[in-house]
Amino acid sequence: MEINVDPHYFHLIESGAKTVEGRCGTERYKNLQPNDFIMFVTDDDNTRLPAKVSLIVKYPSFKDMLTNEGIENCLPGVSDLDEGVKIYRSFPGYAEKEAAFGVIAIRFKLI
Repeated sequence: MEINVDPHYFHLIESGAKTVEGRCGTERYKNLQPNDFIMFVTDDDNTRLPAKVSLIVKYPSFKDMLTNEGIENCLPGVSDLDEGVKIYRSFPGYAEKEAAFGVIAIRFKLI
């Protein structure tokens, strides 16, 4: 499965600083399982980075996810919980999808 990410977050994944990818728990992600292979792809130049899912954890909200997974693991450089929630909800459609489907934390290891 390919997962498109903003170049800023792609580089944080590449550096090892970001170890959890948060997504809305939509149909696209609900069947992800540990040991599945994923490919992070940048939005700007289609650079690719392979990873393996180590764990999927479902949460009712981004606030719960950030609290339990650690803000620094999801959004390196962000220390304020409310700011982290605001960042996730700023992505198009995320606030509505969060309310409708909950969210998932994708813990991964680069390969």
